Amino acid sequence: MKRTFCLPAVLCAASLVFAGAAGAPAGFAQGRFPERPVEIIVNFGPGGSADQAARSVGKLLPEVLGVAVPISNVTGASGNAGLTRLRDARPDGHTIGTFTGIAVTTMVQGVGKLKLEDFRFLAIADAGTSMFFVGKGSGVKSFREVLDLAKKSPNKIRVATAGLGTQDDIAVRALTAAGYPMVNVPMDPGPRHTAPIAGHAELLFQQIDGVVSFVEAGDLKPIVVFDDRRHPSFADVPAISEFGLDLKLPNWRSFAAPAALPEDRARVLTGALEKVLASKEYRDICGKQHKCLPRLILGEDARKYAAQYYAEISALMKRLGLAKK
Repeated sequence: MKRTFCLPAVLCAASLVFAGAAGAPAGFAQGRFPERPVEIIVNFGPGGSADQAARSVGKLLPEVLGVAVPISNVTGASGNAGLTRLRDARPDGHTIGTFTGIAVTTMVQGVGKLKLEDFRFLAIADAGTSMFFVGKGSGVKSFREVLDLAKKSPNKIRVATAGLGTQDDIAVRALTAAGYPMVNVPMDPGPRHTAPIAGHAELLFQQIDGVVSFVEAGDLKPIVVFDDRRHPSFADVPAISEFGLDLKLPNWRSFAAPAALPEDRARVLTGALEKVLASKEYRDICGKQHKCLPRLILGEDARKYAAQYYAEISALMKRLGLAKK
């Protein structure tokens, strides 16, 4: 079945039953789980979409799990440094982390040695539509102006991105291959989001959920949606398909654990995440940031979601001639 990444403004999720854990597996102490804090490793810096998802969920998880949920930002290698730490963590359920669509894209492009099989997926938290944004006072009024400038002045346009091997990178490389040469400028989330405002880049590639406050304040303006349809909340912003370009590049955030996490502890963590993601407080946050999924995606379905995304990104890169050799 073809998966759609079209996002409604409000999350439609049924309240499901929280499944408790059975006995502890061999190799772990018998008794209550979790018995100490559950750390969330965020594989990008403070202020980014992964960080926002982790902190929104992490604020609500302690009430469900009954333990503290500290957040640790581990940055570098387009998100792979944090994921490497997550992969290598003791698989006892006391360390989970954010796993994003960017991680899948870097795998497809051969950045690092991580594989989907290194992780146990617990839940998909949200998904967001990618856009190009320009800063207030840039003078750019449309994506057509950007394309014309890129043709006239190759490599003059700098694009603030999350790094090499990401959806951002694919967008820049695909546009360059299509005859609109641009330059990829990797940055951490905070500086990246303000780069077009401060004049450190002409464009920002980002999901709308990561920069809602800047857009509402008028500091950033979306000029194109990387999808085959317009975003329902930004109907005046054209889809990139309207310019004859097929570049559907959403991003999403999930929670995962080391692959060897035992089944009973995975059930506890997935059940806790299920309660949080279905809560009114989290749905309200999701709706305001335009990133709600139409349904809860948990456990094995979350793994299938990631695998399907891997297949779609692989096919896109092959079609664009950007697949790794």
